[in-house]
Amino acid sequence: MGLFGKKKENAELQMPPPMPGEQMPMPGEQMPPPMQQVPPSQPFAMNPPEMGGQPGLPPPQSDQFQQPYQAPQQPFEPRMSTEETVEAIIDEKWNDLLKDINKLVQWKERTDLTLNKLQQEVDDIRDNVDSLHKSITSKISTYDENIKNVGVDIKAMEQVFQRILPKFTDNVNKLSRITDKVSKK
Repeated sequence: MGLFGKKKENAELQMPPPMPGEQMPMPGEQMPPPMQQVPPSQPFAMNPPEMGGQPGLPPPQSDQFQQPYQAPQQPFEPRMSTEETVEAIIDEKWNDLLKDINKLVQWKERTDLTLNKLQQEVDDIRDNVDSLHKSITSKISTYDENIKNVGVDIKAMEQVFQRILPKFTDNVNKLSRITDKVSKK
């Protein structure tokens, strides 16, 4: 078989000598045919003599070579260059990044607003607690004054009772004696 699937008559495939470090195949073993690399910019630039051509010249046109399959020609569409493709990808990624950053900025603004509201509420609660503390303290001081006044009044009543009570008990005893005398009569 030839290189492109066609039979060559009376042609034997000759193997190149092994490269240093390679082993020769044992008799009866088959070695894969050598692969010849052709640069993509110059197809068939090398034209080996066993293919019926001259080295360095383009191959002769014959049915011996199969042409690679080409898709039917489509209407001409301008293709973007690699640079334009890279720029388009970068722009797309940049726009995605900007969207994500805008989402973060909006989240930060909402969080800042919520934090400011919470701070204001904490400040309001602190002010309420302070005013409540002041009012409770003033009420307690008022109650303290009232209790002191009650204490003074109680002491005054005690002194009054200390002075009046002995006289009162004497008068009650006198009255009791008088009623006893009247009742005996």
